[in-house]
Amino acid sequence: MKQKVGLKEGLSHFLAEPRLENLTDGAGRRWLSVPGHEAGVIPSYENRNRRWRLSRQGNAEFYEETATLVFSYLLDRLQPETVFDIGAWQGYFSLLAASHIAARPTVFGFDMRPAGIEATVQRVQELGWADRVHPRLCGLSDTHIGATRVWAARMKMFESKPREEEYREAVWRRLKFFLKGDARRGLREVDLTVTTLDRFCTDHGVAPRLMKIDVDGYEGKILRGAGHLLRTAKPTILLELHRDEAQRDGITRTKVADILFEAGYEALFLTDHHARERCQLVPVQRGHPLLTRQETDMLIFYPSDLAS
Repeated sequence: MKQKVGLKEGLSHFLAEPRLENLTDGAGRRWLSVPGHEAGVIPSYENRNRRWRLSRQGNAEFYEETATLVFSYLLDRLQPETVFDIGAWQGYFSLLAASHIAARPTVFGFDMRPAGIEATVQRVQELGWADRVHPRLCGLSDTHIGATRVWAARMKMFESKPREEEYREAVWRRLKFFLKGDARRGLREVDLTVTTLDRFCTDHGVAPRLMKIDVDGYEGKILRGAGHLLRTAKPTILLELHRDEAQRDGITRTKVADILFEAGYEALFLTDHHARERCQLVPVQRGHPLLTRQETDMLIFYPSDLAS
């Protein structure tokens, strides 16, 4: 009888080899190829509208190579029926999840930016996947508010109009994203629904087994609104953890992690999620020094029964 490989061992082996390719179809279009996923779903990163390639480091050839592989591995290992993509933007991870051949999950993609949701809807319609991917113009928080107006800057959501210093980026950062083709990073008003993960799951009768969360410092408020989900369904979470200066309401990186540790989770820290070949997986517990470093990091939080 074949012994099941532990999560850390299995994922480390999976990340050790390059697995992504950009392939050309008969019409000359380039698509991302991911083992175990349907082809012709996600356009090649090299075709995206980037005005300047700043470097060949990290994700220069493939968009979020490490995170893509980690997410694909988790899809294969968990075989989830339902996946939540929180901070979905134009649906990259939503489409990645829905394209997994063996799992074929139902995916809910949440974002507060209308342009991202509209782009996802369009791509879902092109694929004929309306029954598989459900984009939601929605702000997730720690309190259910309902239909309301929020203020948004990039991926930051504010439930009241912020001061300029709360959302304005440094000149070098604005230039960086301008050169990448993202010039729309100012403040704007958006009418949407603000709710909690617990309320959404109750209202729609769903519970994810896998979640991706990348919300630019709002992760603490979202997790505070998911207490019941974390204690009962215990979904595995691929979490982008932002530095303290990006966090809201006095929440720090360690407090974000503590929410999950207190709910009974274990964690693997990805030491360099921008470069697959340099990335190491480090088990971390409450109080680990890596949780206090002031960088944008990626972690996998998982229930203890997934470790082996």
